[in-house]
Amino acid sequence: MRPTVSHLAASVHLNLLTRYGPVDLLATIGENFSFSDLLPHSDEMDIGEGIRVRVLNLETLISIKEHLASEKDLAMLPILRQTLLEMRKKGNT
Repeated sequence: MRPTVSHLAASVHLNLLTRYGPVDLLATIGENFSFSDLLPHSDEMDIGEGIRVRVLNLETLISIKEHLASEKDLAMLPILRQTLLEMRKKGNT
């Protein structure tokens, strides 16, 4: 089933399967942060074939995962923190 405009405009959680792989869409995250709230905390990334997407910076992603504190989120925190540490050592943040 293809998503409609009403699906994409709704304040829900959508899991979509695209030709590029799965996409997990959230209307809000963490403490009800919306896209516009998080936009200043994101960077644009080229994922290939001229496709550019916005991704949260690591500091913000870590903060949100700490707040959510699900088993899956907590399991990712050591990896994300180490990645941030390595990026800072290289001067990439």
